[in-house]
Amino acid sequence: MDEKNKNEPDDKPDIESVCSQFHQHLRRKGLRVTPERDRICREVYSTSVHFDAEDLVQRLQASSKSVSRATIYRTLEVLEECGLVKKIRQTDKRRHYEKSLGLEHHDHLFCDECGKVIEFRVDEIERLQDDVCNRYGFHPRRHSLQIYGLCLECMAKKTRDDASRPE
Repeated sequence: MDEKNKNEPDDKPDIESVCSQFHQHLRRKGLRVTPERDRICREVYSTSVHFDAEDLVQRLQASSKSVSRATIYRTLEVLEECGLVKKIRQTDKRRHYEKSLGLEHHDHLFCDECGKVIEFRVDEIERLQDDVCNRYGFHPRRHSLQIYGLCLECMAKKTRDDASRPE
């Protein structure tokens, strides 16, 4: 389950330029530009939600453009390497990604129960991080704030379940 990405600017990059950038990266690495890799890139950039490899498998199968799991996993690694996707969370079973080109910086809340991802940006937190870096003479290149817990819906369900349990 996932929240829609609210940080997408109105002038998001067009899929053709993203795929062109990906194709150039593949060629620089000595890798082939294949229809399957192109389909994966297009699928990633045609959605506004976080995803994992299994999400891509299902979406590509639903659109009759099936691509092997192995190709999807390898292609996600290359997309991450060239800066077109960013890994936002890794659990024991899955790596969760979001596209990274054309998005404003933001942080994440992760629900441990249902898996919901909520994006947020708080300018005060950004200023505090800058202050800490300045205080220690540290030059940041990137950062990620991830908070794990329960979303409102799961917290309400837990409260209802706890209230209905006999003591």
